[in-house]
Amino acid sequence: MKRHIILSVLSLLCLLPPVFPASDSLSLFVSLSEEEQTPDPEERLAIIRQAMAYCQAQKDAYHEIFFKNREITSLFSLAIYDLDDPTNEILLQTEEGLARCPATEKEDWERLHIDALANRCIYSIMANDYTHCSELLRKMNTLYTDPYAQGKQHLCRGIMAAHKNAYQEAFSHFQQSAAFFGEAGDTENVFKATANMGLVMLSTQKYQDALSYFNRCHQIAIEQAWQGEKLVLSYHYMAQGYSALEQHEIADRFYIEAIRLAREQNLKRILCFSQFSYAADLFQARKYREAEKEATTALQYFEENELTQMEAESLRLLAEIAKEQDNDKLAFVYLDRYIALIRDFWQEEQAKNFKKMESSLEDYRLQQKMQEIELTQAQVRYRNLWIGVLVFLIIASVTGLGILSRRFFRFKKRNRNTLKILEENKRNDQERLRNLENHLNAQIGSKNQTLLSNSLLFLRISNIATNIQENLQTLKKSGNLQAKDKILLYETENLVKEMDMNQNWEEFELYFQQTAGDFFSRLSQKYPALSPYEKRICALFSLNLNNKEIAMLMDRSLQSISMAKTRIKRKMKVDSDQAFNDCLKQI
Repeated sequence: MKRHIILSVLSLLCLLPPVFPASDSLSLFVSLSEEEQTPDPEERLAIIRQAMAYCQAQKDAYHEIFFKNREITSLFSLAIYDLDDPTNEILLQTEEGLARCPATEKEDWERLHIDALANRCIYSIMANDYTHCSELLRKMNTLYTDPYAQGKQHLCRGIMAAHKNAYQEAFSHFQQSAAFFGEAGDTENVFKATANMGLVMLSTQKYQDALSYFNRCHQIAIEQAWQGEKLVLSYHYMAQGYSALEQHEIADRFYIEAIRLAREQNLKRILCFSQFSYAADLFQARKYREAEKEATTALQYFEENELTQMEAESLRLLAEIAKEQDNDKLAFVYLDRYIALIRDFWQEEQAKNFKKMESSLEDYRLQQKMQEIELTQAQVRYRNLWIGVLVFLIIASVTGLGILSRRFFRFKKRNRNTLKILEENKRNDQERLRNLENHLNAQIGSKNQTLLSNSLLFLRISNIATNIQENLQTLKKSGNLQAKDKILLYETENLVKEMDMNQNWEEFELYFQQTAGDFFSRLSQKYPALSPYEKRICALFSLNLNNKEIAMLMDRSLQSISMAKTRIKRKMKVDSDQAFNDCLKQI
């Protein structure tokens, strides 16, 4: 109810003429958009967007960008990282405003520019674009030398080093960042730098040092009387430190307090991360029922918010909990969901990479078309110029044919040289574009080959599953199994049956068509006498696999593959292996 009232009042500020000074309205927006005033990230994001609309109406460019930076920070806290265009736009707008601002506002715009550069660096790190991040940090270091800018620069460099698992370098940058922010009097960023130092110590298994830094963060949060995310995180960090030292009772108290505060302030993301960490700590303390409850709650949140990696970690933890409780069936279900989730995540990442490659190729083709259009326009301009020169020469010949003829031939020669240069440039540009297109096509081909290789792996796994099923049948017929073992045998047999051989072949044929085109249709058209089994063997031979490798993939004997190859060569009417390979290459 309180949230709706606040948003309604802010909407009126944007739509109606102000009844009090604009500075008072702006101060209200600035205050409410702070984390301590509005701990709920979603509610804070709504207020920030209302503030942006208000600043647009007031034509206040500075505060509009100020709130855009806060919007980026709020989106980061909600695990929304697809921010390439917004961060670039904010950086561009900030640089334009800095170039136009009066001298009295320059210091404020510079601080805004530093924040925009830092946000863009963080996004580049999340996208693994370390080169771009380094360029932005060099730019920041060149433009600004004040403690706040130096603190931001070292903070970003520390995050980038930690992202690359260079923990010693990361700790050094975080340490310098905390010193610079302390000099600038920025307590909030001192808290962030100190927390990162603790996390680095935790990653390098220096648990006592990590707890020391986390305790410093907690003291800062208490001294500053913070009530939002930073206070909850300080409890969470303390719990992590004690959990690493295996002091589970103390860790549990801090986890419970972090969960309570996060639930009171509707900090859903931090709440579920704390619940997951709490579940892991309970698992280590052998409190399996409580651990299962907390992990299940965290899993539901991760599923709802499509946090795939954390969802997978929750499933893995639940599988371990079920295993410790001797519930092998439930553990197997969790592991099966975990494997399926990882496989789907991998496939989605591959699809995204393919889309990026296709988009890049389309961009280059568009650039090629634009260059062709520009070249055509240049030819038209030169043709029109040529016609004008001819007309001018004809008119001028009435008064001085001799002098104008010499100038005419000189000008004609220059035009010919220019056209030759343009034609040569056109040929060079087309050659470069062809090479670039071939390079991109080769990269796409490489990605398709990777997909095909993974399909072959799934095919091998399916054959292994068939062998497992046969062994299970043998074990089943032995008659020496107890009742519990028979139940487990039956469940395992059902799971193995779900791995459909024909479905794996269909996936193989789908990926094979992406790399080799309509291979199967052309093979059927040229050699209709081949059976489906022989066509599959032909496809595997076209991948330069030998008899032994194909026998392993299809779970057949080497003699069976050799006999099949002999039958295929007879149907193709070829005598030698070389002729057989040549026939496959021509398809």
